[in-house]
Amino acid sequence: MSSVRHPRARAHLSGAGATRLSVHWSDRVGHVLLALAGLALAVLLLAPLAMILAKSVQDRAGDFVGLANFTQYFRTPALARSA
Repeated sequence: MSSVRHPRARAHLSGAGATRLSVHWSDRVGHVLLALAGLALAVLLLAPLAMILAKSVQDRAGDFVGLANFTQYFRTPALARSA
């Protein structure tokens, strides 16, 4: 196993000869920005998906109808002919 180190990382001695690797502040900033980008991506994808799923179980007036919209769709004769 080779010991490859990050060029900006510094090893600190602590205790009985063990080394602890310190992380450069720019790496921490990069990790925070990456986490924020991942969170934004998740929110921007999941929020519209949740709204679509919520609307799929409502009628035109906004009342909850459950799976009635899906049963009506699957009972459409044109759907059976298209398959």
